Amino acid sequence: MNARTHPGGEAAHRATQENLPWLLSGRMGEAERALAEDHLRECAACRADLAALRRLRASAELPDPPCD
Repeated sequence: MNARTHPGGEAAHRATQENLPWLLSGRMGEAERALAEDHLRECAACRADLAALRRLRASAELPDPPCD
């Protein structure tokens, strides 16, 4: 597989990329979520992007450090 070839095709890859924030927030319909999850099983790039979004979300939920 080269850089231009994505599991499920380019359209599935783009759709998954665009929907990662909604997948993470749980605001996707069942059909869309199933398609995204199918793509994520095969696409390391999308899994890495989802992991990065999870880390970003977790860091945003940390409490602010105390003021000195």
